[in-house]
Amino acid sequence: MRYTLSYPDASQQYLHIAIRIEGLRGMDVLPLQLPAWRPGRYELGNFAKNIQHFEAQTSRGKALRFQKATKDSWMVQTDGATSVVVKYRYYAAELNAGSTWLDGDMLYVNPVNCLMYRPDAMHSPSVVELKVPKNYEVATGLELVRKHTMKAVDVQQLMDCPFIASNKLQHDTYKTGKYLFHLWFAGECKPDWKRLKTDFAAFSQKQIEAFGDFPVPEYHFLILARPDKVYHGVEHSNSTVISLGPSYALFTDERYYELLAVSSHELYHTWNIKQIRPFEMLPYDFTRENYFRTGYVAEGVTTFMGDLMLVRSGGFSQERFGQELTQFAQRHFDNFGRFHHSVAESSFDMWLDGYTKGVPHRKVSIYNEGALLAVMCDLMLREATGNKHSLDDVMRALYEEYAQQDMGYTEEAYRSLLERFSGRSFKKFFEQYVNGTAGIEKDLKKCLRYVGLELKTDPARLYREHAWGLKAEWSQAKYTVTDIHPGSPAERAGLVYGDELLYFNNYRLDFNIEDWARYFEGEGIMSVKRGASLVQLPIKPDGKVWYKKYTVAKNRKAGKSQRKNYERWTHQKF
Repeated sequence: MRYTLSYPDASQQYLHIAIRIEGLRGMDVLPLQLPAWRPGRYELGNFAKNIQHFEAQTSRGKALRFQKATKDSWMVQTDGATSVVVKYRYYAAELNAGSTWLDGDMLYVNPVNCLMYRPDAMHSPSVVELKVPKNYEVATGLELVRKHTMKAVDVQQLMDCPFIASNKLQHDTYKTGKYLFHLWFAGECKPDWKRLKTDFAAFSQKQIEAFGDFPVPEYHFLILARPDKVYHGVEHSNSTVISLGPSYALFTDERYYELLAVSSHELYHTWNIKQIRPFEMLPYDFTRENYFRTGYVAEGVTTFMGDLMLVRSGGFSQERFGQELTQFAQRHFDNFGRFHHSVAESSFDMWLDGYTKGVPHRKVSIYNEGALLAVMCDLMLREATGNKHSLDDVMRALYEEYAQQDMGYTEEAYRSLLERFSGRSFKKFFEQYVNGTAGIEKDLKKCLRYVGLELKTDPARLYREHAWGLKAEWSQAKYTVTDIHPGSPAERAGLVYGDELLYFNNYRLDFNIEDWARYFEGEGIMSVKRGASLVQLPIKPDGKVWYKKYTVAKNRKAGKSQRKNYERWTHQKF
């Protein structure tokens, strides 16, 4: 198949796509499929909603009949033609780490959004030609056969290799051993190349050491520097797209830490999900949901390990690493979905509502919950073996014994490796914490204690949270209820999600809810707007602490062995 991508007017943001398909002798009907989802985002994408003006013809220009078979598949009547050209337009007006975008400065394409393929010819190679200005460079993990022409060996590779074409790309490289890494920036920014290459090379080296090799000879970081505040990354087989902003602050401490965090996370995915694949996704089926229950490995382990590699390499300070562990714990204890839906069930349901908050207290995040379970597994392995084995060994075994043998792994395989390297049963752990909803606090504290850390608990800083059990956000000049602690005064008062808080004891709430709540010691009448109604609700604290602040920190009384364990874990002094 040969794809030609062009655009007569970038301001219209319609990408014109022509596909030439040959070798159709004896085929009466040509099936074409647009992917229903994209790897790295476990939900249906409905990309076909961006398709305009589909048509099919012979190589001599004769129009061919076609019929849409499903929302994202077409059937073309060949009328005996051995070569068919399909044309359509794709509306490229969404800019994030997994989308396709066109403007006067850049053509950015995720093929999985917009390129149709033959589902009956998954192993066929393809060529992609770009009709772009002559001074445009192309950043991609695909093989460039000419300046603006790329080649993919099969459909799986094509769908997993985004590209950016622009005359404003900034580019540099670094090497880690025999492996070459490319850093590409698109958008307004001023890269600090020396700092970037030093820190990126350091965490790349740590990850390669953990696995023993790197799956691909070259790797591309495709970074979209955005003027707005955004944080998003998507993994691919030999590249990642990272969307981060605001670009003027990319190299200030907080934004730079975020750049390191998402980059380390996405690089770890080169092994964990691109190579180490759940058996349900080997290979990817682009036509439908690929349900799987091991998202806590694919995303949770990656979330934790990405941060661990950064503290080991010096990219993260120990304080920053502690903040990440604290965030894992805080998000866990603030989410009461942990009592109703296991992390394995939440993984399966990613396809349902995995990227939205969903209904109150229904589910957990495979990223956060999975990361916390990964911390526990790592430290349990270390304690059981006196630091001889760790989660590094488990992931390397998954890579060598499954990925490199073209096998997908199962939950049973993951658990079996944990047990092999620890010499202990993980049956209860999986029953309680992976497939169950038991509380983890006691065992989490035990794990942290092994490396001289402790989990501290204090009342939440905000009065409304610790006294009323109410979370509310100030946005667009109003307070809106975002969370309610089960059993709390806020719940008993009858507050509901989405309520707009207007008055407390008849005083207007204007970015001052904390002041009035403390002044009246939390007791009074809350006036809320609920839809088109004004509702008066009496509320009163009951003396209990509802929302709490959780902190993972070093225990200054940690013993010599605990400190040594910490240093073996992080490769840093306690």
